Amino acid sequence: MTNSGGSKKNLLYRNDGGQNFTVITDMGAVVTDANVSRSVNWVDFDLDGDLDLYVSNESNQKDDLYENQNGSLVKVETGAPGQTNHSTMSSSWADVDNDGDLDLFLANSLYFGVQNNQLFLQEDGVFTAVTTGDLVTDGGCSYSSNFADYDNDGDLDLAVSNGFCNGSIKNFLYQNDGLGNFTRDLNSIEDLSTPCSYGLAWGDVNNDGFLDLAIATCKSAAASPLPNNLFYQNSGNANNWLKIKLVGETSNRSAIGAKLWVTATIGGQVVTQLREISAQSGHCGQNTLTAHFGLGDAVKVEEVRVKFLGGQDTTYTNIYAGQCLAITENQVATNVEVVENQPIGVAVVPNPASDSFFITIKSPQPMQSLSNQLC
Repeated sequence: MTNSGGSKKNLLYRNDGGQNFTVITDMGAVVTDANVSRSVNWVDFDLDGDLDLYVSNESNQKDDLYENQNGSLVKVETGAPGQTNHSTMSSSWADVDNDGDLDLFLANSLYFGVQNNQLFLQEDGVFTAVTTGDLVTDGGCSYSSNFADYDNDGDLDLAVSNGFCNGSIKNFLYQNDGLGNFTRDLNSIEDLSTPCSYGLAWGDVNNDGFLDLAIATCKSAAASPLPNNLFYQNSGNANNWLKIKLVGETSNRSAIGAKLWVTATIGGQVVTQLREISAQSGHCGQNTLTAHFGLGDAVKVEEVRVKFLGGQDTTYTNIYAGQCLAITENQVATNVEVVENQPIGVAVVPNPASDSFFITIKSPQPMQSLSNQLC
């Protein structure tokens, strides 16, 4: 729990396995650092199977990265991103260049003053600051951020909210070229003007396979009228997609901390995308917990690999695009065979369905019964 007033020390609570939490006071810097903290992410930045902690500090300070070492959070003193003095309001982690490492975006804002945002690309534990391009030169009074592949082309794009700024305020939408180079998208949403914006989040609210965007607005001054929130429904395109809903058993019900890798051939190139299920993906905003993968022109996925936090590592192969899979921790993996130009019989039970259903497919070639879930 981050604090920006009083002693300014952040608070760490350990769940004792039920409804009881214990305040941790003897873990060093993570509970004694006293910066003006705004945003916080649990993220396995080093991909070693446990959750680390990133804290964004907003009063022209350095940010704090704490590495999980056998259940103790140890401050990373060298090589951490966000070590220049900025007023960071939001931090968002994602693999923006599809190289298998989690990269970091920082949304910065001086109160009623412009400050450039930051992007750090990670490669094998080394963070490199991006210094050119729209994403890090557009300025803005940025308060929240969230990654999402809104055009389903196989790479993660970015939305950034702006508020508490002088003059006309516009939110930012950035399109990724697949290599982690972001260009301001001025066409996908006709008007990104805002009276003042705060948190934002992505989710496929109408289950059409394309992510929609919600933005919470705010009052830039006490005398300002209370503005309506903003919602943008994605009309989609011809690109394919896959959604995966994880259900934890041994780890946690929402599968927080689980990672997914999806490999498909997109535009003639083999691309592996990484997602981590996160409890918070930006300040005052949490994306849908259903992992969403854009697939471009790929009609199937060669491999889906799922690793639940601290536990099961399972691989599935030959998955059709255009569906939402429900994968439960500790279930036995089965391969799904692709059958083309074959007569098949399909049974759906129950019918009609509301929350979940089972599909049984009968064909001349052996196939598996798939458990799917409406999401």
